[in-house]
Amino acid sequence: MHVLTACLSCCCLSLRLQDNATFLHIPYWSDDQTMVNHVGLLLASPGGTTADLALTRPAAGRNFVLAANQATLVPVLQAAGSTSTSVPLLVYVATNISLGRPQDIAAGLPINRPVFLVGRVTVPTGIDFGMQVNQLVLLGSYSRMTLAELVLENLAPGDERSADFAGAGFDVQMGYNMWPMLYPRSSNRVALHNCTLALSTLELEEYLYKATLYKVQPAGFPAALA
Repeated sequence: MHVLTACLSCCCLSLRLQDNATFLHIPYWSDDQTMVNHVGLLLASPGGTTADLALTRPAAGRNFVLAANQATLVPVLQAAGSTSTSVPLLVYVATNISLGRPQDIAAGLPINRPVFLVGRVTVPTGIDFGMQVNQLVLLGSYSRMTLAELVLENLAPGDERSADFAGAGFDVQMGYNMWPMLYPRSSNRVALHNCTLALSTLELEEYLYKATLYKVQPAGFPAALA
């Protein structure tokens, strides 16, 4: 098993993420004297944990979730992520999470708004997809999914349903194509920002081959490093 750390994107992660009401999240910013790495400016909640509040209050006006964990992530996505709106939902993932194929998302969990799942910067935070596919369904008008600062494990090859939605030109045999997400690959709906993918040797070799297939090395570039 190998790991691949990269920014693989089908949409652009902007410098700032905000809902103009409750949060401002800055993925990365720097100048000559300052560096900001995944910093959130959040409207304080009146009490209780944000994950609990997200389950008991409407999504409108509460568009960020702190410290989502194994017990709360799926319910939060069901309650708030399925709402059809262009307003983004920001979820900070506090612990390692195993999605697998629990009963409540067996048919796929609808994601109908822009959702940003952000792991911890100081401690590796992972999502284990349990070799399952089509767990997160991004077929709505506003469906977008961005994963940041996360370790992504047990990425399975796609199945027949994945291939039907993906369209031509996508290899369903390779897990790095993110088959836990079901969406037409002709649209820009998924982005990975500074994520680490755990891949098999075969997948890593194929990814590196495709990534360098048309690469032209500058004059004098050492052949051993090509």
